[in-house]
Amino acid sequence: MSATNRQSTRVRAPMAAPQPLHRRRAVVIAATLSAMTAAAVLVWLVLGAMPGIAKSLPIERVVFVSAAAAPLTEVSGEALKRVADALRTRGASMLQLDLTGLAANVKQVPWVREATIRRQFPATIVVAIDEHRAVARWMAETHDANVEADAPTMLVNSYGEAFTAVIADERRDLLPQLAGPDGTSAEVLTRYAALIAPLAAIERTPIELVLTARRAWQLKLDNGTTVELGRADTDARIARFIHTYPALAPLQVAGAIVDMRYQTGFTIRNNLAATAPNRKKSST
Repeated sequence: MSATNRQSTRVRAPMAAPQPLHRRRAVVIAATLSAMTAAAVLVWLVLGAMPGIAKSLPIERVVFVSAAAAPLTEVSGEALKRVADALRTRGASMLQLDLTGLAANVKQVPWVREATIRRQFPATIVVAIDEHRAVARWMAETHDANVEADAPTMLVNSYGEAFTAVIADERRDLLPQLAGPDGTSAEVLTRYAALIAPLAAIERTPIELVLTARRAWQLKLDNGTTVELGRADTDARIARFIHTYPALAPLQVAGAIVDMRYQTGFTIRNNLAATAPNRKKSST
């Protein structure tokens, strides 16, 4: 046989005819509808079971932690225990708990600045607390000086926010006194902090700073000296006071009243009636 005859003949099977386009679309649509129907049934079953699931996840523990690296020192443990007991007594569940409402309730506890709530399944609520850190006492313009001894004290925290809390007398007396119109606590604290380092150069410490309703600054030092800084050029005026202080004995007298609201000089009033030469006083 010739080589041609020895070769096997390959016969291809006929290809199936392609389905019409409209038939393939119908199959896809049917599959999609089936999937959507199954999903809807699943959602219906889950929603129907939600009340039962919620009731089966009661809150068993409420844990309070510090939001900072340092442990909680100011917030009363008894006050937090009352919040936790009330939460469990109301029968709240892990899924139905109002996190925003709980955070608002915790913030009503004295010394709590902020509260962040998170669920820790299966049965624990974790409350992270940011405490106020008192850095000064505060006397607002509308503050009533006639308060009871055990009444909460107006304080300023490290963010410059005013708040009220009960604080021991010995701790309160160590804090500087700040004062100003309502809403100016952050501004006054910022100005106070800026005075600490410059005054340390003459071994003096600011213990009181007041912003008056006319926006004038009044400073009191740890030796009882009062410095009137006025409304303008306060940085230049305090710099002039610090520069002159070591060389002028009357400035160093305890209880002196120094008025820096002059163009180039100042006046001093004290028990010795020591006064610097008269200068032309500015309008500010």
